[in-house]
Amino acid sequence: MLKIITTGRLGKDFAAALDKSSEDFEIKYVDELTSGDIEWADCLAAFPVSNDIDISGIGWIHSFGAGVEGFLQRDDFDSTTILTRTVGNLGFKMGEFCLCHILNFYQNTLNVYENKKQKKWESSYPESVEGKTVLILGSGEMAKGIASLLTKLRMKVIGVNTSGNKIHDIFSGCVKFDEVKSIANSVSCIINTLPLTDKTHGLLNEKFFTLFQNALFINVGRGQSVATGDLINAIDADNIAYAVLDVFETEPLPVSSSLWDHPDIYISPHQAAVTDVEDIVESFLEAYRFVKEKRMNYLFVDVEKSY
Repeated sequence: MLKIITTGRLGKDFAAALDKSSEDFEIKYVDELTSGDIEWADCLAAFPVSNDIDISGIGWIHSFGAGVEGFLQRDDFDSTTILTRTVGNLGFKMGEFCLCHILNFYQNTLNVYENKKQKKWESSYPESVEGKTVLILGSGEMAKGIASLLTKLRMKVIGVNTSGNKIHDIFSGCVKFDEVKSIANSVSCIINTLPLTDKTHGLLNEKFFTLFQNALFINVGRGQSVATGDLINAIDADNIAYAVLDVFETEPLPVSSSLWDHPDIYISPHQAAVTDVEDIVESFLEAYRFVKEKRMNYLFVDVEKSY
């Protein structure tokens, strides 16, 4: 019998849902995690937990979130621990968020809304997205979910990954990060879905942003991957026409941040794809089947790569 300990947001709902499953689980929800809970359990299922609790003795961790840096960057994370993550329907949700803001931008919705507040009758003509090229930084499950919606509007979607190989037919093609320069002139929209790793920290900087001209930039990956000052300079220089930011280096975003006041930056409070218990249960049960069979799938994190 697999003994599972869970805690924090959605932990109680997760435990209740697993109690109804047909699998042979013993699951316990706790308000406050203790070292005794870790010693008792075979599996910890939760969002990142307090650093005050040593998790090095746990055999399997299932992250309630798609991002796993909250576990990987801990001093007590054991590299032999199985680490899986939640995907569920998050890619499609993220796609809806991106689609909303792409259409807002090209339909000039924000300009029309401002004119309405001022009772100004002034045409702000929309522009079709058909045929426009979207560059998605990443080609994993989140990127595929976004691409599945954008291609329905006949947008051309190119992914960026370490191999440069197209790993899913939903993409028109894929390139390596250092090959982006060769296609940058054709890119109308950039969407960042990259996880936070040593290699992606500060990756989107002046050198990157100056490749583009009047592109829409959407960040639904991690805030730490963007050099904020370089992004602002890129907007002011018209390399980036408008930025939609859902993630930030510090969250909540401090009131002192200059991002709040920039007219060409949209801010949302890390809600592009909100995890719900159905997402978690779906991914956990699928991961569990593979753990039992000692096999791996897309839910398993390569600890060396950090994703």
